[in-house]
Amino acid sequence: MKWTNDPQVPFEGKKGSLFDFLEDLDYDDCLAKGQAIAGASGKRPQGKQQAFVFIKPHAVTGPTKKLATESLAKAGISIVGEGELGAEVIEKKKLIDNHYYAIANKASLTKPADLNPPDKGQAEFEKKFGLSWKKALAEGRVYNAVDGCQKLGIGGDKMDKQWAAAKKAGHLVKFGGGFYAGKIPAPPKEGSTGWVTPAMLSLWALFGK
Repeated sequence: MKWTNDPQVPFEGKKGSLFDFLEDLDYDDCLAKGQAIAGASGKRPQGKQQAFVFIKPHAVTGPTKKLATESLAKAGISIVGEGELGAEVIEKKKLIDNHYYAIANKASLTKPADLNPPDKGQAEFEKKFGLSWKKALAEGRVYNAVDGCQKLGIGGDKMDKQWAAAKKAGHLVKFGGGFYAGKIPAPPKEGSTGWVTPAMLSLWALFGK
């Protein structure tokens, strides 16, 4: 269960994101590497492999569903059931958050104070933004994606544009696989006539991307 939170783990003299170490590996390679990291051994479980395949909401069209069905069948994969999920169900059961848990956990489900960026990432954070990760936390200037939207009074679409602008401006730091910190400008304080220094007003929103 600890591994579901993508901890920093040692492997072959390096320490890094567990998910980064296991990314893009086929079943057997992933299992073997996982055993090596854990110092465990064992045989591959026997039986059929199963998977839940979903089409992202923006792509749920007749042609896409037809293509998916035909492509799976051509690869010798049997479809044992099909269905549709509406937005209300997806949101209520947090299906996307759970499916992309490693990203969602850092981006929206966990408070920044409870995260543990690697030392290398924290050093880069301080170099780029001029203050340490610990100081940014202590000053209350770090927010996850959900809290950042609430603090700014904006929705996900606008935050996505803010994030794109931060990325284009080079105001991002990568802590690990799908784990980034970005500098997002905040509005002027009440009573002020304009923007004060970024160091005073900036918000730090954490996103998985």
